[in-house]
Amino acid sequence: MIKLKLAGIVTFTLLQCFNIGAQSMTNSSSNIDVYEVYLLSKKTNSPKLDIEGSIYLFDEFKNGNITFTQNNNMENVPIRLDLLNNAIEVQKSKDIFVVSNLDKVESVEINKKNYVIRELEGKKIFFSVKKFDEVEILTRENVIFREGRKSTNSYSEDVMPSYEKERDAKYIRFGDSKLIELKSNRKFKNELKDSDLEELYKYYNKKNIKISREDDLKQLIEYYNVNI
Repeated sequence: MIKLKLAGIVTFTLLQCFNIGAQSMTNSSSNIDVYEVYLLSKKTNSPKLDIEGSIYLFDEFKNGNITFTQNNNMENVPIRLDLLNNAIEVQKSKDIFVVSNLDKVESVEINKKNYVIRELEGKKIFFSVKKFDEVEILTRENVIFREGRKSTNSYSEDVMPSYEKERDAKYIRFGDSKLIELKSNRKFKNELKDSDLEELYKYYNKKNIKISREDDLKQLIEYYNVNI
């Protein structure tokens, strides 16, 4: 009888240890096994190329948070955003991991700004976002690659290939609509007309709204949130 009780106590203790260990692996983003749960794959070292500039929003890793569409999130981990390839890199010790499924990422918070992934022209792109109920104002910070060129004469120098940051581009998204660029009134009107937002388009015309005027844009956002 005593042996049975002792066996029961040992079994209970082992089960408790297992449960505590499992909870630790699920909730802590400092475990390498949990990184696999978070859909991360190890980044291979790429060869160093003689290219000026940077593909990153910030060259150095900054502590931030990644919110996933499912329960598991990563908090206060070193992150950097690759703007050229639209990738999220996470650092652990000397290893760098890349989020392998951006569809599972809801948002990234880094350097006191919120970033989301939205589709633009068939590509998944990073945007910093400000939300106004069902409306999002999105800013794209983009990097492009510029080819270098050899000098064709004796008085000019070779131009190095480079990564260059483009001028920020702003977009608006009403609910689940496609992104509409906030570049010019004419472009906005044409894109709004071609969208499924017929009622909003009628209101836009009726009120003679100009998206270049901040108060007009606020008026349009408020109308959408209240009436559509």
